[in-house]
Amino acid sequence: MTRLGADATAVMLAEIKALGVTFICRYVSDFPWKNLTPAEAQRVSAAGIDLVTNWENDVNDWAGGRAQGAAYAQRALAQHKACGGPSDGSAWGIYFSVDMKVDPGDPTLHDYFRGINSVLGAQHTGAYAQTSVLRALRGLGLIGCGERGGTWRSMSTFGLPEGLGAPGEFDVEQTGQFNPSYDRNVANSTRFGQWRIGAPAPQAREDGEMPYLISVTPDPTGPTGNKSSGIFAVDGGSVAHVDGPSYPALKTRFGDPVPVSPAYYQALLNNRAAVQLDAAAVAAALARELPPPPTRITGALS
Repeated sequence: MTRLGADATAVMLAEIKALGVTFICRYVSDFPWKNLTPAEAQRVSAAGIDLVTNWENDVNDWAGGRAQGAAYAQRALAQHKACGGPSDGSAWGIYFSVDMKVDPGDPTLHDYFRGINSVLGAQHTGAYAQTSVLRALRGLGLIGCGERGGTWRSMSTFGLPEGLGAPGEFDVEQTGQFNPSYDRNVANSTRFGQWRIGAPAPQAREDGEMPYLISVTPDPTGPTGNKSSGIFAVDGGSVAHVDGPSYPALKTRFGDPVPVSPAYYQALLNNRAAVQLDAAAVAAALARELPPPPTRITGALS
């Protein structure tokens, strides 16, 4: 089930209630005029509307690399907490905007989020960005505050070659504008880093994040010279090869696989455990009917 939300630099409670939204994304930054305040957070929470915290000074914040990421994360966390935002072990998060066209493989971008992780941890870090950047950061394990990796797809993606992503691929999708004051968002996840003063915070899952499927060509688990594609399920700390019999059920549950490069796949293995499962074990583990399998093989799948 999806949820309707909005984001803005300022909020009039009557206006957002009239829009029918159930969450509002608000800024923390070095510019007080656009920031969420403790009083506003109290009013919004009392109205039963959730908040999502988003840091942005400028579209190129990321260009400062690791040091800037750490510094901005410290400021973001301080402002988030001052407004009543949680900072415990629950499933809260702070999103960091990359609101421009960026090479998803840029090492400075990755270092910026590593700096953020050094303060918040990846499990409390999200990104507002274009489709390819979200996929790259999620694949590298640098974001993770939502069921789909702490991913908020921006309107900056509109018109880019990678498109809008698979249906329901991201935690939050910015889909346009309600009006000049409020951008429109749709949340696909139950847990996407939202919070509300006085309400129990969503609890972090213990068995990984919402799975998503990727396809890799050529299949890295196949014989040398093989040109067919391999399908893999990425689930929290695991990368599981999906065999043919299990694929239809997983596709129905989690959507079409996202095509990725062999380099992206290798980056997943470098940052996560790799698991080889048969059809029944894949389907059961990803459906949450069984605990995660005990066998974890690090490095290349075999």
